[in-house]
Amino acid sequence: DAQRSNFLIAKDQLYLLDWEFAGLNEFYYDIASFGNIRFEDALELLDVYLERPATLKEINSVKFYRMFQALQWHQVALRKEMIGLSDELKINFKMFAGKYLDLANRLYHEIKGKLFECD
Repeated sequence: DAQRSNFLIAKDQLYLLDWEFAGLNEFYYDIASFGNIRFEDALELLDVYLERPATLKEINSVKFYRMFQALQWHQVALRKEMIGLSDELKINFKMFAGKYLDLANRLYHEIKGKLFECD
């Protein structure tokens, strides 16, 4: 879960917080997480990680994992709505669930049929 809000810099030390999604996974997942707020950041990080410009297949792999994450957060937001947290916290989780689903749908259509193509 390498999104920006999970990094803390203090006195020349870098700390990674929030290990709820820690596990074995492709590096594309972490790079996609880094682009949680601004997806272009993920694509820039991908080039840095690879030490070269990313191929279309690699870019689409990051988009795939961002789509996967959007679906995860859709489910989290929907669950929070279902158990009444929208009213309790005064946060419209149903609206957020819809936004995450829209993002997943947009990314799906961007990569549909392209994920396994060679460059």
